[in-house]
Amino acid sequence: MKIKRKFRCRIEEVTVIGGFVYDSFLLDKKDFTDYSESEFSGSFADDYKKEMKEIDELIAPKNITRKMKVVTSHLYKTISDFRKPLNALEGYVNMAAKKSSSSAPGASSLTVLPKDFGIQTMRQALANHDTEEILGSFKTLLQNINDNRDLLKTKGYKDALHNQLLSLRDALNEDNNQQNILTDERDKKVEDNMGAINNFWTERITLTANTGRNILYKDTAKADEYTITSLINRIRQERKKQKTTQPK
Repeated sequence: MKIKRKFRCRIEEVTVIGGFVYDSFLLDKKDFTDYSESEFSGSFADDYKKEMKEIDELIAPKNITRKMKVVTSHLYKTISDFRKPLNALEGYVNMAAKKSSSSAPGASSLTVLPKDFGIQTMRQALANHDTEEILGSFKTLLQNINDNRDLLKTKGYKDALHNQLLSLRDALNEDNNQQNILTDERDKKVEDNMGAINNFWTERITLTANTGRNILYKDTAKADEYTITSLINRIRQERKKQKTTQPK
């Protein structure tokens, strides 16, 4: 039977939130022990830290994380390697389009306009680093290449370039499959240990956050450090900043 999650954040945010709450607790430990020595003194801090490390390994197992980094690195390289042959293809398409517009009636011409060939859509997908979007865009691009291949060949489009594009597609597809396998493996481990993750959330994070907010309510900034929704927003804003500063 699947255990229902007791937290309202993303799974990968659990120990990040836990870390923020833990760090705030250490700074305000005296306020906590004055409020409830039996609950927050003794081994509470050490137990919290130990459990957080254990939960982090359940959520992001090191062996899976290492494999995922290797696959992702190779995937990003493949995405980068697409750009040069795509630029070459665009040149041939533009030359074929120029020939089509100036040719006599009845001469062969592109079946689609250059802007509808799929190159720009493919470029956008590559810039987004969205594997599914790239593979979907490539299907349209490949169909247009095949429909116009004879004409493109007259402008210099070679089998070597065609095969390079296919090889990159296959490599990307393999990396995507590997990512999905690793993600499924990680997700299964999380679901198998949801009870322990829920317990850490309620017995460590929620208890500490609620207590901190209650005893430090007069200090708005301090209370905010124990407010889960504020911490979630902080994490997501930071992630958004990092995403916008990543090179395309």
